[in-house]
Amino acid sequence: MPAPDAPDAAPGEAGATVDGEEIDVEVERSDNALVVSAADVTATVYGMDAAGGRVALDADGNLRLEEGDSVVVEASGYEPGSEVEIWLRSTPVQLGVRTADASGAVTGRFAVPSSVDPGDHRVILSGLTAAGGKSVIGVGLRIGAYGKESGLNTWLIVVPVLLAVLAALVLPTTLRRRRRAHA
Repeated sequence: MPAPDAPDAAPGEAGATVDGEEIDVEVERSDNALVVSAADVTATVYGMDAAGGRVALDADGNLRLEEGDSVVVEASGYEPGSEVEIWLRSTPVQLGVRTADASGAVTGRFAVPSSVDPGDHRVILSGLTAAGGKSVIGVGLRIGAYGKESGLNTWLIVVPVLLAVLAALVLPTTLRRRRRAHA
């Protein structure tokens, strides 16, 4: 089964389509979860650690999961009795399929696969809305431990600045000495 095409979404953001057309999305943060509202569907996505505790959002309000954690999805607004696929992307991995109950709600807890590379990913929910439209919602999150970025970026800025300052100090002095020597 191919993964659904889903809008890009950076960590802490979301995107959605209905019948292939992008729609407006609202993202709120509540109780260490990202709550996404798009058309008729509202989805709450959060992390749960191996001990069953809710994973706190990071300082930027992003959902960050580690190996051994699970992603939890609670959504409503789907056509009752319809199937809702839950995927994890960058490299598509189907986490599961849930059938919407009589009120159009689905829930699921899915372990983060150990094969997933650390980095930015999206949880995708794909199903029929209560109004009958094909809805695809992507919620951005981060997976894996990553500390501070390497110092390479800093050095790529600092070295040229230092060279420019050094040139500004040395060149005028050198030019003056040469002029005096030729005079």
